[in-house]
Amino acid sequence: METERKETALAAIQEAPRNWLTILGMLGPAYIWAAEYIGSGEVILSTRLGALFGLSIVWLAVWSIILKAFIGYGGACYTVYTGEGMIDMIGRIPPGKWGVWVVGVVELMAGMVSIGALLTACSVFAHALFPFLSAIAWGWVLSVVIIYLVWSGSVDRLKVIMTVLVAIMVLGVIYTGYRIIPGFGSLLSGLFVFQVPPVPHWAAEKYQVTNSLREMVPILGWAGGGFASQCWYTYWVLGAGYGMAKLGAQGKPAREDLLKDMTEEEVRKVKGWLRMVRGDTFMASFIGVVVIIGFVAAGAGVLHPKEILPAGAAVALNCAEIFAYLFGKIGRYLFLLGAFAALFSTCMATFTGWPRLLSDCVRLLFPRLAKVPWENQYRAWILFFAFTNLILVYTFHWRPVFLVQGAATLEGAFLIPIQGIFVLLGLHYVLPRLFAAERSNLLRPSILVTLGILVAIVVYCYFSFAKLVMGL
Repeated sequence: METERKETALAAIQEAPRNWLTILGMLGPAYIWAAEYIGSGEVILSTRLGALFGLSIVWLAVWSIILKAFIGYGGACYTVYTGEGMIDMIGRIPPGKWGVWVVGVVELMAGMVSIGALLTACSVFAHALFPFLSAIAWGWVLSVVIIYLVWSGSVDRLKVIMTVLVAIMVLGVIYTGYRIIPGFGSLLSGLFVFQVPPVPHWAAEKYQVTNSLREMVPILGWAGGGFASQCWYTYWVLGAGYGMAKLGAQGKPAREDLLKDMTEEEVRKVKGWLRMVRGDTFMASFIGVVVIIGFVAAGAGVLHPKEILPAGAAVALNCAEIFAYLFGKIGRYLFLLGAFAALFSTCMATFTGWPRLLSDCVRLLFPRLAKVPWENQYRAWILFFAFTNLILVYTFHWRPVFLVQGAATLEGAFLIPIQGIFVLLGLHYVLPRLFAAERSNLLRPSILVTLGILVAIVVYCYFSFAKLVMGL
């Protein structure tokens, strides 16, 4: 009887599509992932870098996205094979649950204040587009809308909304790039000539910018998302039902009895779904690269020649005003609309991503609480973040500096190499032990994926070391 139930469950997994047009039509997690990680890092930090260094720095933002894509892809492969998310994978890495404790504490700090900071920037752009409401009022309106949209926890609804927002973003930045990128040669040079440009004399004199690396490190942390973004991607794959994710569920560990009993044919059928993950990862990375080049180009083509280097949301707002002067109202509104779509989509993803991640952490660290239905845990975290971010951070401007800076640095840069190590251990140590020994050769990740993750670990270890030791 038990064998029949297992066979029935595995029979529910369909063959993965082989035609690339079919794969393109089925992509979903890519749009959520791209819309989620394209946020304040792209809108604000990339524009500022372009204003400071021109297109010579575009390689940093683009290669940051590519390196993190290897980590995200590796985590998604694990989810396709097992039907569980990245936090469960981390919980299986010995000794004990130490990795889950580290992730849970840092992500709790990040979630408590980051959503409010994003919401502040998002409301500024909403007010610039539609000034009939104040920025504060827009913040509350947007918050209510976001909470309503994510309350059900449905990934399908999220996919539709994020796809629309991605289309708006891409439209805005393509227009931007078309109007202001000085030439294809300059762009190619910025992409493939790796350099740390000196601080322009005007930036040192007018804005007291003294260290190029100090300006570069933050974009490494935020371009392509931080630790949470790669973790959330496994949730979007779960929601899409790729491979064993078809039998998995949010807030549930892998069904180890099924994995151990899988035949070679069944493992190969599940492995075929990696084609979807490759398509997703490529599409998400491509969208991110296009968008980030657009925002760097905006800073390089609009602010850099005028030697303007504002901070915060003023970076993009200054760009918008100069766009209006150069290209008229259409240019201004398209730029603002693209920036708003990027920030709104990130706000929406954080409101649904952190509750999922922290619900998993609580389930693994406090097993008694695992009895609470996942939907109740998820919604409790939404309400918690609504209080800490909308009330304390957004309305009353409660922003403990040590929390904001510490969480941003840890989540955006320091945890990335650790996450890379987690994913390598998950693919090479945890995954083979969940299946029968004779299936291990089928599960082994490609050399390219392993090398890509290793390069990401080395690069982020270097910049994290520079941040700590050199005081960047």
